[in-house]
Amino acid sequence: MRAILSMAMIWIMLAAHGALAQTAGQAPAMVQGTGAGDQSLPPFDLLVFLDRSKTIFTGAGAGAPNERVAEMLRTVFERQIDGGRRTFVAAGDRVNLYTFGSDVKTIAERVDGGSREALNAAVGRFGDVAGDENTDFSRLLTAVTENPVLNARDNRLKLVMIASDFVDDPFNNARRTKDKLGVCDLLDQYRNGKKTRLDPQIKSLADLLEQSAAGGSVRPYVGMLIVEPKKEDYPGLKLFADNKDNYLNCVLQTVAAAAIPTTLAENIGAEPIRYDEVANDADAFAKRFVDAVFRATLPRLLIEGGECRQRRQGIECTLALRNSARVSNAVSRVRFFPDGKDQVPFDVSANIRLAPGQAGTLTLPIPAPEAARLAAGRIVVAIEDEGVGTSARKEIGLNIPSAPIMRSIESSRTLATEPLRVTAMVENPNREPIVPKALRFFDAETAGNPLGESLLDTAAAFEPGGSAALTVAAPLMAQQRLLRSEPVYATAGFMMPDSETPLESQRLRVGIPNLTPLIVSKARVESAEGSQTEFDLLIDVQNPSGPSKRVTEIRLFSKSEGEPPVGSIVVPQGQEIGPLPVPLRLRLPSSVSQLVTGSLYVAVVDSQTGQPSAIVAATAPPTLAQLRLTKAEIRPAAEDGRFELEAVVENPGGANSSVMEISLHSGQGGPLFKRLVVPAPRRAVGGRRSQTVIFPLTEESDRDVVETRGLEAGCIDGLGKECANRITIANSLRPTPLQIRSAAWGEPKDGNPTLALDFFNPGGISVTLERLFVERPGNPAGRLQLPLPNPVDVGYQKTVRVSVVYREEIWEQAHPRDRVMLVPECKQVDCTGVKREVPALPETALIMSKEGVSWTVDGAAPSVTITVRNPLGFPQPVKSVWLAADETGRQSMLVTNYAGAARPRVPERPGELKLPVAFGQETMGLLGGEQIFLCVVGAYDADALAESFNCRQPWLAVPVGNRSAVKPVINPENAFERQARRLTVRAANDGALP
Repeated sequence: MRAILSMAMIWIMLAAHGALAQTAGQAPAMVQGTGAGDQSLPPFDLLVFLDRSKTIFTGAGAGAPNERVAEMLRTVFERQIDGGRRTFVAAGDRVNLYTFGSDVKTIAERVDGGSREALNAAVGRFGDVAGDENTDFSRLLTAVTENPVLNARDNRLKLVMIASDFVDDPFNNARRTKDKLGVCDLLDQYRNGKKTRLDPQIKSLADLLEQSAAGGSVRPYVGMLIVEPKKEDYPGLKLFADNKDNYLNCVLQTVAAAAIPTTLAENIGAEPIRYDEVANDADAFAKRFVDAVFRATLPRLLIEGGECRQRRQGIECTLALRNSARVSNAVSRVRFFPDGKDQVPFDVSANIRLAPGQAGTLTLPIPAPEAARLAAGRIVVAIEDEGVGTSARKEIGLNIPSAPIMRSIESSRTLATEPLRVTAMVENPNREPIVPKALRFFDAETAGNPLGESLLDTAAAFEPGGSAALTVAAPLMAQQRLLRSEPVYATAGFMMPDSETPLESQRLRVGIPNLTPLIVSKARVESAEGSQTEFDLLIDVQNPSGPSKRVTEIRLFSKSEGEPPVGSIVVPQGQEIGPLPVPLRLRLPSSVSQLVTGSLYVAVVDSQTGQPSAIVAATAPPTLAQLRLTKAEIRPAAEDGRFELEAVVENPGGANSSVMEISLHSGQGGPLFKRLVVPAPRRAVGGRRSQTVIFPLTEESDRDVVETRGLEAGCIDGLGKECANRITIANSLRPTPLQIRSAAWGEPKDGNPTLALDFFNPGGISVTLERLFVERPGNPAGRLQLPLPNPVDVGYQKTVRVSVVYREEIWEQAHPRDRVMLVPECKQVDCTGVKREVPALPETALIMSKEGVSWTVDGAAPSVTITVRNPLGFPQPVKSVWLAADETGRQSMLVTNYAGAARPRVPERPGELKLPVAFGQETMGLLGGEQIFLCVVGAYDADALAESFNCRQPWLAVPVGNRSAVKPVINPENAFERQARRLTVRAANDGALP
């Protein structure tokens, strides 16, 4: 009767097992992982058993449970694993398909996973299976247990899937009095004794799986996919009454009781997967199923390292773990083997879960009783996690802290008013930080009397393997002995973090401080740079012994001994002095300037001892000499358009001397022409050195200097004295004719054409363009001046663009169709030899077109409108319009002559002008034919300027517009002459065209 049910329970059981070595530290091949998330599978056998019950094979098409199971299988086959390098079912894997009901039937066996076509064909045969009314789980479990593939010991992974509605119904009825095997009978049996009739078969299957594990295989994994139908899922079932013997009620209650799934979970460790979570998502089912297989073959976590350390409350151990599997794994406890032996190990609880491929650190505090056992020797650990097989053991060390190492210890003093400070260099030989606490001082290398200690409460921890300096103020008793050069010894005290065990370094003797004064080895006075009235003191200082010292003060004396200092120089930052001489240069105060000639003595004071050095005499400065000029030149400056005067002054003497002015004179021995004052700050010329002075010049303010030849230069020093000589100023600057780099027709100005000219000055000084002409070779009119608004200055090495209007009257005498030359005229130099041809304009005549010709007849003055175009890049005025009798220009006569502002302008190409042409009475004689011939002349048309008119373009033939009809006018009184037999008719034309 279950054949009429419209929904079913599907149960999937997975059993995976293969060889697993049980020796310590060795994992089976199928569960090994070689990297983060790199768990892989060996070749496997998949056995699928599908229930033939009509609740599975409902005939409902794609939505039927058997079709959904087939689709889920295909999705499992195609699931990507190993980082996308293979599918879950691949070449070498084998698939076996069966159905069961009243018996077990084979659909396909040993189908290789590498053949997708064969796999899909085998799964497709599920659609051809006919339903069965009976479902006997006893026969199913026996067939599974006895299956030769499952029993084979071929080191292949075994996977079993059972899909069913999971109701044991061997006879398809509710009650059987004979053997109590109806659905309701079996439900009562389970409720009364919590046992199923399948317990013997389940035990046989469990024994088989346990034997596999005992023989070196992975403990099988069992999974269940459960569908839980409800009463409302069967609206068409009205066959049974609603009572306890009702078949449907017993089926639903069997589903709710989950008798067989519960038994399998308790005996085989099955994990449920609910069908309603994956029924509409084959990918979700495939992921759950594949993850279940990976979890069934889950490798143990790897112990990659670790160590134990002493702490205040005992010992703390740290393990570095890594999960090489594709699913997470958790540690539940860690087993410790003291001395690396198996006798009486102890366990410590742990709780850490690592994601696939994740590495992590597990820290475990070990209580005092167990910590005492670990301190004896070797430590071996193993972890208990969710993986299969025996966890490998790992030996880790016990880190016993070592005493710090003091490498050196010295005493010093920065200022004489401060106490001695002691600096110790200490190393940390341990693998974890140590914290410095104090430096302790003694009067002997061993034992002896303590001299006090200096605490280091705020000192930073020393990192493992690191070293650092510890600096403290020495206790008073230690200072007194060090200042008397008596031996003092010290040790460095440390503590481990979280530990009460003190660590003490060895004792070292503290170095005696260097209290020897500095030595002044040399002292002299020189003029200060840039000044003739100030002086600098130059001294060489060195430290005769011990660590470097700092000079803080220089004392000045008028005698070598017996007198107090007359002044001093403070060195604010102090200068560090070592064993080699260090030169110092400091400005002398003005109060001792009278002593520089030979009665100045100096001594230095350092900050460490506070004692002055021996007094030494300072050598007097050299004498002052007269300056000499060695060079004077005018040249272009780096900045365009500017010049500069360079003067080089030499000081042959030993004392500094400043240059105040450079004097310019007209000619050799001539009078003063101009003074150039050296701008402040004025830098003195050092003894036996030279100095270059640069004066910026501009053409606006210094043109007289730039353009005057034969000038001489002299100089005035800081004391107002002239230099020892004068020299002629070298000046290579000359005006050079301008060059016309380019010439082009430019943008029109007020409708007139313009020429855009680029003038370049290749010379050394500016040149002024004053006028600009054009000339036509052989033209008796000579040069014609172009309208240059203002003179144009062109700086040296500069290019200036000049725009000039090409006036209409110039076109008449110098038309650009001919060879016309541009001639510039400059102020400073003759530029007339620099000529450039005006850009040629070979075609300037206006172009006429019949496009859009239209006539207008207004009374007695007809007019025609034609289209005119301009070949030039600027507008061209219309000068005149001519009329002829034919296309040869015969009987040509002037129709219109435009003058001045009345001239129509034809836009530059590609523009056009609609030009109306009006005809007067004098031209009516040429309007009698079918067409007329016109010529439009532009102001820039070369032929229009000729003495005899010649149309440059072909005459434009224009059809004459419609004429008015002639009207006869007859006078009836005298129109007919009888005697002469003649009729006189007068013709009248009312139109404008003849």
